Amino acid sequence: MKKFVLFISAFIAAYFTLQIASGLVLTWFYSPTIDATTTPFASEVVFTSAGPTYLAAPILALMAAMAAYGTTQLFTKKTAH
Repeated sequence: MKKFVLFISAFIAAYFTLQIASGLVLTWFYSPTIDATTTPFASEVVFTSAGPTYLAAPILALMAAMAAYGTTQLFTKKTAH
């Protein structure tokens, strides 16, 4: 049970850290396109995608699971049977 709690805690911490880091990176690299046809005070926002964003969440979850597994292996004691 102790390993499970450690794994879940590490997974949640890694997942939130990766989500925040990816949000910061996406915000950092965002460059809005200025179109001549848009009015200066447009009330609508158009979001476009540069690639397949449906893979971002599973990839981040997989990375968080790997980090949690490594953390669990690092902090648990090895016992010989």
